[in-house]
Amino acid sequence: MGSSDLYKIYTSRENYFVRLNRAGTRSQANIDAETDFLKFCNFNGVLVSTPICDIEGVIVQQTQTPEGAQPATIFPEIAGNSISKQLPKQLKNFGRQVAFFARL
Repeated sequence: MGSSDLYKIYTSRENYFVRLNRAGTRSQANIDAETDFLKFCNFNGVLVSTPICDIEGVIVQQTQTPEGAQPATIFPEIAGNSISKQLPKQLKNFGRQVAFFARL
């Protein structure tokens, strides 16, 4: 069991993913740091799905569920290759990219 659930939303124009973080598993600071890192990577040319904000600029929304309020974030679906079956070369290249951007 992970710290979040992922739901795919299909629309006539685009597809999206909603990540619903389980209450109490991640702090708001942790979620904010992750979304800031994704925006940073995207700004620097790394192909990542960046979170979508509402008209007021809020990225993480508190969503009411049967278990209580849970933080939710919406991401657009983007083209790319999965690294769910990691190859050593893929992981090495990914690590180099992350290390490069961490130095900026």
